This record gives sequence, C-alpha cells and structure tokens, in this order.
Amino acid sequence: MLRQNIKAAFAFATLITFAPLTNATLVVPALEKNKIGHNLSLTGSFKSAKTSVSRTTYSGSFNYNYGTEQNQILAFGNINYGDVDDKKYLDKYLFHIRNVKFNVINSIRLETFLQNESNDLAFLASRSVIGGGLSHLWGKDDTQYTYHFMTGIMYEEETHSIDSTLDRSTTRLTISNQLEYQVFDSSQLTFTNYIQPELNDFNNYRLILDLTLSIPLNEKLSIGFGGNYRKYTEAYEGIPENTHSFNTSMTYRF
Repeated sequence: MLRQNIKAAFAFATLITFAPLTNATLVVPALEKNKIGHNLSLTGSFKSAKTSVSRTTYSGSFNYNYGTEQNQILAFGNINYGDVDDKKYLDKYLFHIRNVKFNVINSIRLETFLQNESNDLAFLASRSVIGGGLSHLWGKDDTQYTYHFMTGIMYEEETHSIDSTLDRSTTRLTISNQLEYQVFDSSQLTFTNYIQPELNDFNNYRLILDLTLSIPLNEKLSIGFGGNYRKYTEAYEGIPENTHSFNTSMTYRF
C-alpha cells in the first residue's frame, strides 16, 4: 500500500498585488526533495473589491507528486478568472507535468516535461511546450538548503487569441536555477531563475526571476511575500517587454 499524504490549502487574503500582467512562463515550483508515495495539495483564493466598479477575482491551483526511489512524477496547474461589473477581464490557466528519472549518469537526473497554458491579458490563446534535459539536485533532508540546476531543450507553439497570422513556433534552450533556503529556523526563502533563448536567435529570449519568502505564523497559518520580474523580447504587440509584480498573501492549511 503506497503511503499517501493529501492536504488542502486555502489562500484567504491577498493583501497587495502590483502589475499582475505576465508573459508566458515556465516556472516549475516544488522541485524539492522527492517525496515517496502520493502527495497532493490544493489552493484556492477569492478577492472582491467595490469602488466605482465591482471587481472579483477567483483562482485555484493544485500540486501533485508521486515518488519512488528511482522516479518522480510532478504535475501542477492553476486557473485564474476575474470580472469587472460582470464582464470578464482575466482568464488564464496553466498545466504542467514532469517526469524525473534519478541517477541516469551517477547523480545526474533526466527530466522530461509537457506544458499547456493560456493568458487573455497576453493575447495568448494557447502555448504548448514539450522538452527535456539533464539536472542535478543538491541538498538533503537534514540540510538548510536545496539547489536545483537544469539545462535542456524545449519546443513551443504559441497561438494568438485574435490574429492567427501571429501564430508561431520555435525551439529554445532552457537553463534554470532554483534555490530554497531555510531562514529563521522555519521560514523558507526561494529564488528561481530561468533564461530561455531561441536556438536560432539568442537575441530572442525569455528571462524570469522570482523571489518568495514564506513565514509560518503557526502550524496552519503562514504569510508570504514575493516579487518577480519577466523579460520577453518578442512579446506580442501591445504587451510590455518587461513586467514585474509584488505580492503579499496569507495561507491557511487544513
């Protein structure tokens, strides 16, 4: 019988959010140490504000891990929807699944992945990605940090939500770094960096920087602070090449 660990989390208050528009990304959360058996987490949030207009935002996400001594399967996704005076202004989703094979060459791992996403604000009707590469994970269960490095190749196809003549496809190199560091005994600082240049033109690239700090207030309640920066040199017309955001949130786990 496989050990199962299923938990749910409800992010009940988003306190501060700036510049929510982001370009398509490939940030992979939770590339931490392998967890044996099934592990599932669920998150949901709701935000409502009423001034001269009525604005509501809903979001939900899941994160699934299945691990053995030789293999790890990761799947995660999120969906976001918002309206102003009952008219849609935001509709986006992301689904990602990844397989990690351990010790392919000594401690080197083989990772393969599939992803699909959409983002109305970025005029992205669909973006499909398939790829893979080699990675290494430093850090043990009893250490203060985990560091993950990966380099690989991915093929992507993008479909414009309005103008089909802008549909495109390309092959990219992907290089990622993710550092998780435990601070103040139980708080966790996470830094993630991706750079994804096009193989045929290194001047066309996607750069992603994320930094988050999660501070537990008790066993079930935690507060989080985060910021990110995105640069996409060939974003669709009307979408800024550089975007950034800052946020603060409260999360309750039950």
